[in-house]
Amino acid sequence: NIYVLDRFASPFVTLGVDTIFTNGSYGSFLMKFDKTGNLLWHKAYSNGMWGSYGATIDLEGQVYFTGVFWDSLIIDNFSMYSSSTAEDLFIAHFDSNGTCIGVRQATGATGVNIIQHNNGQLYLSGMFNSTGVFGNISIPSYGVSDIFLANLNAITGLGGGERMIQDQLVIYANPNKGSF
Repeated sequence: NIYVLDRFASPFVTLGVDTIFTNGSYGSFLMKFDKTGNLLWHKAYSNGMWGSYGATIDLEGQVYFTGVFWDSLIIDNFSMYSSSTAEDLFIAHFDSNGTCIGVRQATGATGVNIIQHNNGQLYLSGMFNSTGVFGNISIPSYGVSDIFLANLNAITGLGGGERMIQDQLVIYANPNKGSF
């Protein structure tokens, strides 16, 4: 399958025979195509300024996107707000039906690439300037822009400042070794 997450700067955008409208100046959409290029579904969001740079499809057919946003980014029931005037990194995890499972955010950084190793581990690369804040880790920049490489835990919608989707049944192993 092929996933596309993109934005538009107008009151609406037309995708084939469908038109997506936004409540503000900017909107965004997530689309899924099959391997022959047929549109399977699309979802629309009304958001501020953001950009998506990297994506990966995991072993279960779910997709992760990473990029940057300014001010706010709202996807389904998840809201991220920039804590400064700088850009903030986002990572959004969607199931194969386009439902957002969870999000993560880092202050003062941009997500550029995200991949999943065949063992299931996620890796993220990107850049930051000034100071990048990744959870409880702050990293000062030593130049105009610095790079980072991060090893991520799965974004499940549980813990880590993520918000759980309402009325969702979640089953997980306890204890576990971080992957199940």
